[in-house]
Amino acid sequence: MNRELEEKITLIQQRDDRYDAEAYEFIGRAVEFAVSNRLGSGKDSRHVSARELLEDIVVFAVREFGPFAEKVLRGWGITMSGDIGNIVYNMIRVKALSADDRDSREDFDTDFDLFADLRKAGEPKSETKVEVPVIA
Repeated sequence: MNRELEEKITLIQQRDDRYDAEAYEFIGRAVEFAVSNRLGSGKDSRHVSARELLEDIVVFAVREFGPFAEKVLRGWGITMSGDIGNIVYNMIRVKALSADDRDSREDFDTDFDLFADLRKAGEPKSETKVEVPVIA
């Protein structure tokens, strides 16, 4: 984590200590992933909606932490999509992230079930049946 972001996270945590510093660092990287994922490389950045960010956070968390993604996020104090919104807007307040005029903190208060999606994303993708040999 770079020094500037560290200082901003320290400032945030002086005002709001609900989330671990690692959660802020993770969300910062997840936002970069979401912008890159939605836009592709080599182009100017564009707006990512709260819903798009939540979807990409699931993908990014599974890539980073595999089957432990839910446990890691819960350990940092993230228990629902609204917590992601709190973290994002705390970061916006200290200019670690930016928002569009159309965005609001309430955009993260949705029916998006972060952990159901994490569990689903972490499930094996293969539908191939594996035959287990029978020892007789």
